Amino acid sequence: MPRKLRNALSADYVQDAVPGRYVDGDGLHLLVRRSGSRSWVFRFMVQGKSRDIGLGPAGPGGIALEEARQRRDQYRASSQKLQS
Repeated sequence: MPRKLRNALSADYVQDAVPGRYVDGDGLHLLVRRSGSRSWVFRFMVQGKSRDIGLGPAGPGGIALEEARQRRDQYRASSQKLQS
């Protein structure tokens, strides 16, 4: 069984990350593009299909890591209501 990540990223890592997709845990991802832009993405399942919701920009001037985690938790609660 895969190990479940939880709060794997740090604020310093968010600023220094090179292009790619990084998992914080429980569906929260940091997406860093080649241009250097950074955004938070929440990935979840609805009726067996993977869905992504953009939570906003990351890094300086954007959404802080803790706020992104709070938004993820809010969307997770909402998505679970949809499946019920």
